[in-house]
Amino acid sequence: MNKITYDLHILASSGEIEAWEAVAGFKTKNEYFSKLTSFLDKSPKFLQYTPTVIAYLEDVRVVFLNETEELKEEFISLGMKKIIHIFDDLSEAAQKGDIKVISDKMVQFKAELEMITTNIKEARITETVRPTVLAVDDMPEILTLVSEMLAPDYKVIAVTSAKAALEVLDSHTPDIFLLDVEMPEETGLELAHTIRKMDNFAKTPILFLTSLSKKETVMEAKKIGRADYILKPVDKKGLVSRVEKNLNV
Repeated sequence: MNKITYDLHILASSGEIEAWEAVAGFKTKNEYFSKLTSFLDKSPKFLQYTPTVIAYLEDVRVVFLNETEELKEEFISLGMKKIIHIFDDLSEAAQKGDIKVISDKMVQFKAELEMITTNIKEARITETVRPTVLAVDDMPEILTLVSEMLAPDYKVIAVTSAKAALEVLDSHTPDIFLLDVEMPEETGLELAHTIRKMDNFAKTPILFLTSLSKKETVMEAKKIGRADYILKPVDKKGLVSRVEKNLNV
């Protein structure tokens, strides 16, 4: 796990919307949301077509079918399974001139859009209120463990090296750092000293993960300021409690 990991929201449109991670070409959830939102903005114009006009005016029907296919391709790229099925039914009904099915499917499509829009807003609100933890450990299994322990109350960004952690700080502002002390190349203590030199993080709490109970290690951690430590192996109750305590100091 040497890339940034994000807490995923699977948008719950009847359980049919894929998480952004499953859709090729999207690196972050926000990138997925941005593209999805842009296509949602286009959809009201599509809904202006009336079933009767689609069924009886061939020129309009041809334009409608073309726009249906274009929008369908966009929603395919976004993993929108349920809407894709609605568009398939719409195309078939338009070709047959079936006014009732066209009308029913347009109503379904509008309802799906409203549900998705609500879910995006709720997901973004959740994203903004959860504290962010930057976890740094050279052992991926430890990162997976602490990420699971801290979810869903915290957004965890997990990386496997000090170098990767510093790259994260170019675009993110964690509320607390969770640093492994015994890492190769650059230790957690060395990384902490580097972090403390940054104005944005001079007072951000740091929680060290360590399997060492040596007095000098504990003392070195204390010198950094707004720093605490927790011994490995960690347990969920102890980790969550220590993170909450340091965030609320």
